[in-house]
Amino acid sequence: MEENNKENNNKNKRKKIFFYFAVALVITGIVVFCLWFFYFRTHKSTDDAYVHGNMIELNAQVPGTVITICAEETDFVKKDQILVELDPTNYVISLERAKASLASQVRSVANMFATCDALKAQLVEAESSYEIAKINYDNRAPLVSSGAISKEEFQHVTLQLNGVTAELERVYEMLRAQEALVGNTTIDNHPLVNEAKDRVRQAWVDLKRTKIVAPTDGYVGMRKVQLGESVSQQTPLLAVVPLNEIWINANFKETQLSKMRIGQRAKMHADIYGRSVTFTGSIVGLNPGTGNVFSILPPQNATGNWIKIIQRLPVRVSIDSDTLDQHPLMLGMSMDVTIDVSNKSGAVLSKASVSKPLYMTNVYARQEEGAELIIRDIIRENIVDDGRAKR
Repeated sequence: MEENNKENNNKNKRKKIFFYFAVALVITGIVVFCLWFFYFRTHKSTDDAYVHGNMIELNAQVPGTVITICAEETDFVKKDQILVELDPTNYVISLERAKASLASQVRSVANMFATCDALKAQLVEAESSYEIAKINYDNRAPLVSSGAISKEEFQHVTLQLNGVTAELERVYEMLRAQEALVGNTTIDNHPLVNEAKDRVRQAWVDLKRTKIVAPTDGYVGMRKVQLGESVSQQTPLLAVVPLNEIWINANFKETQLSKMRIGQRAKMHADIYGRSVTFTGSIVGLNPGTGNVFSILPPQNATGNWIKIIQRLPVRVSIDSDTLDQHPLMLGMSMDVTIDVSNKSGAVLSKASVSKPLYMTNVYARQEEGAELIIRDIIRENIVDDGRAKR
């Protein structure tokens, strides 16, 4: 009797175990289904994501020898701050030579205008002499046949007319040649003076370029330049990284991309901060090609044996600045990215073209500042009559 009771108890226990196991399976299935339906169905995640941004590598604009290094790696620098200085000696000499050349050209052109004025005066004098000689000739020509004047006197008048006519033509041709050199110009805008001005501007800009400045605010990295090193335009000196201009390149599998659209929101976690800090952002765009396509040696799947491999496509995700200000990120850091793909109102690819510059700096445009003041001073100092510059 006792054995039957034990057997019945064991059967009841097994039934309970199977029952609880079945209930657990059903609950687990319901939980998994709910998670898939309410989350995983509308969220795509990847841990193959990294911080990207602008890394501005600076080279020298003119060759020279490094005499000063004003910033080290990890230093924060402001826009226009001097980072490296080159020896300016040769460029100072070139500037002084260009200034002397401009002064010489101004004086030369001023002399052209003065010569032109002198020839105009000579032309007036030659025209007066011609008029007198012509009157004398016209008055005496009718008197030769009547014998009122001698042939010798008439020959003298004729020779005098021929002489002043030749002189008039000579002065006129000289004036034409001189006016061809200065016609429709002033001393200030004469081609020779303009050419000399450009040499001054170039020498001034070259001198300014011996001071290499930061094009924007950022942090210094990759400093390679050394004191006393001779550098050229191809020599990399250092890099400036503006950490306020960063984004995430999230490499999603191509099987995850069908529902991704521009503008969809994203949540991100950086390995440096863990799950305690959540960054937010949105999809900016999908790369027009997979990583393999843009590699140095792109795959040639039409040759040899072929094995299908799921490709990954970089998806560019912006980062909202509010969290970024308190928890900065550096280039190359690893990220976990989750995209909410439930909103499909956006486009897969952007149709709008870029209508304005995305990034710009004016530090190089200002290198010519100051040159015009030097040029004006040189022109003013080398024109005796200031009125000639406005003729």
